[in-house]
Amino acid sequence: MREDVDTTDTVDISSDHPLIRPNHFEIEQIRQFLLILLGICLAFAVVYLIMSTVGWAITTSSYGKDERLQIFEAIVSILFYGFGLLVAKNYKQKVLMIYLLIPLMNAITVSQIHRSSIYKTNSSCASVSNITWSGDVSIQSCIWECTHQEQCQTVVYYHDNKTCLLFRGDCQSGEIVSSGNIRASVICHRRNQGSNNQCPTRKWVMTKNMNVLRHQHTASILYDGTAVLVAGGYHSSSLKSVELYNSSTNSWTVTGSMNTGRHKHTASVLSNGTLLVVGGYNGNCINSAELYDASKGNWSMIENMVVARRFHTTSILSNGIVLVAGGQGNNSDALNSSELY
Repeated sequence: MREDVDTTDTVDISSDHPLIRPNHFEIEQIRQFLLILLGICLAFAVVYLIMSTVGWAITTSSYGKDERLQIFEAIVSILFYGFGLLVAKNYKQKVLMIYLLIPLMNAITVSQIHRSSIYKTNSSCASVSNITWSGDVSIQSCIWECTHQEQCQTVVYYHDNKTCLLFRGDCQSGEIVSSGNIRASVICHRRNQGSNNQCPTRKWVMTKNMNVLRHQHTASILYDGTAVLVAGGYHSSSLKSVELYNSSTNSWTVTGSMNTGRHKHTASVLSNGTLLVVGGYNGNCINSAELYDASKGNWSMIENMVVARRFHTTSILSNGIVLVAGGQGNNSDALNSSELY
């Protein structure tokens, strides 16, 4: 009596092997689609790395901060998509799910970007740092900086001068308002630790000296928050000279002088980013006013006030109108008059 022998080959279909069996046709189609898609992404990442490296070699003799960042991002992308190709080639469902969830980390970190906006914090201690780049950089560099600073939760990026302001307060702890004519964006990061606006222990330290001795001058923080403009004042005579302090470089630079030397005046930053200087004294009370354009670094005269005055106050109303009130006239008499600009 002959015993039948099963000569059928044994096929290992354990979960440790790629799922490429004939009865998994749909999975095989997905795998092929992923291979094509990831191959295209990998090709773009390689091109981006080549362009970043060649662009650096042509334009500069040493790595700048943003050039290093671009090349680093390209290398990370190549590693990421290369790993994706390996996973797709040897399709394993659990590993693929982990891989596909990795890109969502950035989306979870950055929740909102508000275009044409700036952020006004309610705390004097909310600022983390400010960074100004040179060259062709984008808002992505600003996002990268905040992502890699643990305390950062809100960022303001000024597109024209490539400046990035980092805040430890979240967007809800301050106020997001329109930036008007200034090209700026607010990035709100989603973090779980909440806002930390508690002021640390602070102390006084000496910084760089101004170029000109002066007193009874004005000092105004310009609209982008990175520079302080000091105008006029007195030293032997009323001064026309103006200086800018750059907080990122800790340096003073002389900018365009006012048309009229003055001290005991007022200076106010308007909503369009220009600086309005009003009144003052230079041997006589002054009724003239002038505007400083930060983008051009020059001054232009505007219509005179009705009353010449010094020691007055200047206030900017919510509708942008400027109110000048009180002060002292040529006879050293107190004034009760007020004017609107």
